[in-house]
Amino acid sequence: EILTVVMLVGIIMGGVSVFITQGSPEKDLDDAVERFVVISDHISELAILAGEPIGLMLEPPEWRENPLDQGWRYSWKKMTDQGWQDVPDVPAVELETNFELAVYIDEERWKYENAPKERVPIAAFYPTGEVTAFEIEFTSEEVPGESETVLVDVWGQIVWKERQEQEEEDDF
Repeated sequence: EILTVVMLVGIIMGGVSVFITQGSPEKDLDDAVERFVVISDHISELAILAGEPIGLMLEPPEWRENPLDQGWRYSWKKMTDQGWQDVPDVPAVELETNFELAVYIDEERWKYENAPKERVPIAAFYPTGEVTAFEIEFTSEEVPGESETVLVDVWGQIVWKERQEQEEEDDF
């Protein structure tokens, strides 16, 4: 009987923890940042292996067809003789409308309001392994006061700043 009670308590606690962590605004923010980091790492390797530059295309809501109903979007374009073309098998990612991005290129805030009519990628991943220095701060209206930052470190690696800092603290 005790074993049955312990098992039921374990199952209930497991269900509660899944319910609590699933779909929370903090988790949604972390998931969006983690997805961006994973895809960026893949793109960096792909640029080296394919031997061609691949660019990060960002589209703020104001550039979208329905700016009030659509959030930020990012996609990957490769440089070809015909210009920037979609990278096969790497679909564009649509962020939820509650996410906001602050983008810095070479430490200067990207002012997309002044962008030319012909849209080009804001950063490039080169076959040499180099990456345009950028930093993107992800925030969510549903998680006030919190932000998550992705940047290119001095080694040209894509880094999730807050996660790296946490890992460094855990190492001590």
